[in-house]
Amino acid sequence: MTGQGKGKLWWLLLLQGKEEGATLLEVTVATLVIGLALVLNGMFLVAMKIQNKKEGELRTAAVSLAASVIEDTRRITMDNISGLPPTGLTPTRVNATHAGGYELEVYRYVCNSNPELQEQTTNAGRTIRVTSCDNAGSNDQERYVVVEVRRKGENEAIYTVQTTFTNVRISQGGNP
Repeated sequence: MTGQGKGKLWWLLLLQGKEEGATLLEVTVATLVIGLALVLNGMFLVAMKIQNKKEGELRTAAVSLAASVIEDTRRITMDNISGLPPTGLTPTRVNATHAGGYELEVYRYVCNSNPELQEQTTNAGRTIRVTSCDNAGSNDQERYVVVEVRRKGENEAIYTVQTTFTNVRISQGGNP
């Protein structure tokens, strides 16, 4: 025999008498490990879906409450803007309700000039804070309003919206 044939024969002799493939126990253990990983992954995905649904419901409730407060504020200012006095950096709590398993509070800032808003990142996520709200002077033509919706007892806003209310004067004829 040639040297190459002896090499093939040597490997065949080593493989004789050796088991090939996996035993039933090895297959069972591998199946259990893969099954456990899939079950845990599925539980995690279900938990994330439930959490996302709750957060969505909470944000929807916050947007609805803020819109309600803006509409109520519009009714106050419909005849005269001075019916809405400025608050400065101390907001007025205008509404509280229970929504999505959370107690929510709505705060309204009223300013004489455009307020300064600053985005902040906290452990709870990103939030917008009112850092300047002028209540000095006598601007009877417009009010800048910022509405924040927060969870009860927390300072981070879930939802913040800003709008401006102005007095609109309509003149008839040639006199302004």
